[in-house]
Amino acid sequence: MVYRRKFSRPPRSDLAHRKGIPWFTPENYARVLDIVLDHGELPASYDDWRESAERDKRDWNCRGNLAVPVDVNPDQYVAWCETQGFDPRRNFLKRFAEFRACGKLQ
Repeated sequence: MVYRRKFSRPPRSDLAHRKGIPWFTPENYARVLDIVLDHGELPASYDDWRESAERDKRDWNCRGNLAVPVDVNPDQYVAWCETQGFDPRRNFLKRFAEFRACGKLQ
């Protein structure tokens, strides 16, 4: 029987392996909870959100990808949703961060 240790891979920075993670200040997180229509699917407190986001970032990086925290300005997010024809929802926060991380949106 062969046992293998699970090692973290060094992160790859190419666009295919880059993941944008929505990142907030405490003030902006409170505003996002007011803006996002499905806010019940987000952690209720900033501290709970931060713990979950740090874990997601660590997990993504351990798989050899590059997690890029993307500061989300709620006003910019709402404006982007309007230009895309989206309602402000949790899944579109992720898409917004992905676009920003890959340089498709400044």
